[in-house]
Amino acid sequence: MKKAWVFWVIGFSIVLSILACGVGSDAESGEGSIRDDWDREKLNVASDAYNFCNDLVKENLKEPSKAVFLSLDESATVNTSGNKWAIISFVFAKNSSSGEVARIPYSCELTYMGNGKFRVESYYINDLKIK
Repeated sequence: MKKAWVFWVIGFSIVLSILACGVGSDAESGEGSIRDDWDREKLNVASDAYNFCNDLVKENLKEPSKAVFLSLDESATVNTSGNKWAIISFVFAKNSSSGEVARIPYSCELTYMGNGKFRVESYYINDLKIK
């Protein structure tokens, strides 16, 4: 019984030592890796692309203030290549003909121009090409 307890204490000590070493220099210096910076930048551009696309859709709704968009996490926002972005999502808005709230699909293809600016390549609302 004593031997099992000794092995458990030694094993636990080893695990704590490994964890303490893993905290390492990045945590102490407050610096992230280059990959972390790249991921943050991509996430910021993805969020900006998502918001830009939603603004385009709002311009084509009769009651944009009452529209409910899916969140960024619920939408597909994809960096297709280089500075090209594609956003596919839905908005809940009043149907112009029936007046009932409908789930309307939309998509945008954008090119990131830098400094938070995008060029619209194409966008669709409810399978109707707007641009």
